[in-house]
Amino acid sequence: MRLLAFVSMCLWSLVALAQPVATKEFPADARVLSVEELKQALSGKVFMLAWVGVTPWRMDFKDNGYLFFNAGTASGSGTWRAESGQVCTEMRAFGNNCNQVRMSGELVYYKRLSGEVIAMTPS
Repeated sequence: MRLLAFVSMCLWSLVALAQPVATKEFPADARVLSVEELKQALSGKVFMLAWVGVTPWRMDFKDNGYLFFNAGTASGSGTWRAESGQVCTEMRAFGNNCNQVRMSGELVYYKRLSGEVIAMTPS
């Protein structure tokens, strides 16, 4: 019985560790991307964004400036453009927004309007 309790505790610990953790800071080594670097990092790529308490989003940045997203049963589209250090979007569901973006290693980090910083995981 103790073995079963121990295994259960280990599994729940792994589940807890796999959950996104809210942070308001970019990684210490994260750098601001130029417009061209940001275009190269996002254009033609699909990313998953997972944050605390929200269904993960799938964001598809098309080369032609269109953006498609899915979050659970919700979906939408709009346009995107790169500016120095930020990505700006125009989406019907969310209006016009610009969000700070930084890169650390191979990962792009996105700062939500709430201030939460999340990794954009390539899909």
